[in-house]
Amino acid sequence: DEAVRFINNSMDQIVIGKFPDVSKIYDLLRRMQNSIERSIDALSLLTRIREKDEYTLVHSISVSTLMLRMCRYLNIPSDQALHLAIGALFHDIGKAEIDERILNKPGSLTDQEFDEMKKHAQKSANVLKDVSELPTEVFDIALHHHENWDGTGYPAGLVENQISFGAQLTAICDVFDAVTSDRCYRHGLSSVEGLKIVYDLRDKHLSDSLTLDFIRSMGVYPVGSCVRIENGLAGIVI
Repeated sequence: DEAVRFINNSMDQIVIGKFPDVSKIYDLLRRMQNSIERSIDALSLLTRIREKDEYTLVHSISVSTLMLRMCRYLNIPSDQALHLAIGALFHDIGKAEIDERILNKPGSLTDQEFDEMKKHAQKSANVLKDVSELPTEVFDIALHHHENWDGTGYPAGLVENQISFGAQLTAICDVFDAVTSDRCYRHGLSSVEGLKIVYDLRDKHLSDSLTLDFIRSMGVYPVGSCVRIENGLAGIVI
């Protein structure tokens, strides 16, 4: 609840040309990080509970949570993990300046609408570039989280390792949360189906090695998945 309120207030401030207190951002992310340390699955499960009209807000928190989980799996040092998680938290902050009719359109975007939507990456970077207390990873993630491994992404058409580690990892977390989330125009996929989509995007849109690490960190059947086992019984993975 605190994270949702914080992102909501942040987006309101962005609209009027301000930026939230960076020390409060670090405090929030440290508490999320401590939650991951206490129970790696608990916070991830909470990100599956969302309100449809809060998608952009909760999506940002979910992607940040997945980033913290991945950093823990990869043994990324705590300070670096916080920087990356803050980048993930604000990767879509520029959407505050995109028309809601485009953001929540219940159908395919026109070419013109998609061009407008793509501007959110540059808008996010523009918001963050003048906040001196934030590390460069935050700006980089905001600008480049839609770059694709094969060079077909935007805004710069970067290829493979031209894309920073943080942007590569954010892209994976972003795709997984997006496809497993309920939207106003479709139901989200199960975690298993979401992992399949992420797997199929490796070496095209996403880094192959980091994608496989993400799948291993989540588990093929993540905690909370409903499964039917070979003897015919149904169960929930705990």
